[in-house]
Amino acid sequence: MMKKKSLKFGVGFTICFNIILIIFIVVSGIFLNSYFPKTMTANEFTNYMEKQGCNLVSMQDEKKYEGSDLFLVSDMGTCPYLISYTIFNDKEVRDDFFKQMSDDVLKNNPNVKSTEKIKNDLLLKYYKYSTSGDYYKTVAMNNNSILYIAGNKAHEKDILKMLDDLGYQNSSNMIIILIIVIFTILMVILFIVCLFETFKKTRKNGYVAFIPIYNIVCLVKDVFGRGIYAILFLIPIINIVFALALFYGLGKVFGRKRSFCVLLMLLPTVFWPLLVYGNFKYKPIKETKRKK
Repeated sequence: MMKKKSLKFGVGFTICFNIILIIFIVVSGIFLNSYFPKTMTANEFTNYMEKQGCNLVSMQDEKKYEGSDLFLVSDMGTCPYLISYTIFNDKEVRDDFFKQMSDDVLKNNPNVKSTEKIKNDLLLKYYKYSTSGDYYKTVAMNNNSILYIAGNKAHEKDILKMLDDLGYQNSSNMIIILIIVIFTILMVILFIVCLFETFKKTRKNGYVAFIPIYNIVCLVKDVFGRGIYAILFLIPIINIVFALALFYGLGKVFGRKRSFCVLLMLLPTVFWPLLVYGNFKYKPIKETKRKK
């Protein structure tokens, strides 16, 4: 009777945990898709500025920058601040132009009050801004485009919102950190619960699961016969392969068939709880080898 209750709890725990995990992954994907800065095309930029009441004038023919495909400047009659938008086809020219504009923002303002820089090498997008007195300047780069804005300090919030809307400002850092923290907590809960039940069967003492490092060594020893193999977790790439082998071996020492072991290796959040709460007896590595 107790075994059936234990299995029911295991199935219930598996279903609930994985539903929560799936919902979390879906919601995280939606948040990341919303918050990650996106590369905006020239037409999208022009349309966005027109909605803000700012008309843009092409200065490409009058003042063409080497390595650029487009150079737009705001019409001061319709826009309360100066905006220049340049698209480059040469990465080196773009970086040199960005440095020049950054120097204009930072080095040419002796009374700079604040500066900030966020860089994301994966997305190749970052921004930089500074304030000086009642004047506010910002220069930002998003992929192959550079946006420069200069205006009164009173327009600071509007300018920062514009950077956010256009994808020049990465406001997702805290979101990413929060997602990582929550995901880590979920995985730790699963790991501790399953490890506790595993050691109840392999060592008759589930509390070993709460001892960091030692619990890993014990699990490796219970599966492979020698805890020293746990050192493989310290080697990049090999540690991933070893983790997969550990789950496969875990299924084997509990007498499971190859198909179950493969599923345990690929979907541990589903099959590890089912394994430890199921009516499966642990067969030490020595006994397993002896039978073979």
